[in-house]
Amino acid sequence: MTVVIEAAPKLGHVEPSRPAWIGAEISDEEFARLQETDGSVRGYELHNGNLTPMPPTFARQSTPWGRLFARLSVYLEEADLGEAWLDVATYLDPDRRRWRLFPDISYLATDELSKLDFNRINGAPTMVCEVTTNESRQNDYVVKMEAYHRAEVPWYWIVDVEDQVVKEFQHADAGYELISTTPFAAAFSPQLFPGFAVVLERQPPR
Repeated sequence: MTVVIEAAPKLGHVEPSRPAWIGAEISDEEFARLQETDGSVRGYELHNGNLTPMPPTFARQSTPWGRLFARLSVYLEEADLGEAWLDVATYLDPDRRRWRLFPDISYLATDELSKLDFNRINGAPTMVCEVTTNESRQNDYVVKMEAYHRAEVPWYWIVDVEDQVVKEFQHADAGYELISTTPFAAAFSPQLFPGFAVVLERQPPR
């Protein structure tokens, strides 16, 4: 199944999940200062030049996110296959003016680790993962999916908290191809990482 990416919808004035037009280039220092918030939002991203607030994270989102990252980190270290990060700044476009994102998980294969520049990734990661809720669904399934595809990110995972599934997408010419859909209660074994498996549903105590 290939997901044909439609153009991102036009976005207007500032609302909980809508952006405000910057209108001018924003410096790295100014962008860093914007991440210091009062807690009502998690920080800000640039979506095609638009300053977009990230909704705060709650337990139902952070639990599967944490489980996936913890297992993935151990797997990558044991297999020596590169590194993954939580919420690392990722500048998708070469001039760094239009797309500055904080994917929930970013992964660089060993031969692409040179894209990590001090505290950010410049260019397309090998894989990005977004943990989506109702508040972020439009961004994760439309706006960011389009941006990641345009930047030629090879693999895109969506951990869908509402539907309780993990979706694995692979880059294709026409859009992202849906490779697998795995319920939280089953073992997620992505094609990208042979031998890797994780169950995201909280297991009852023994």
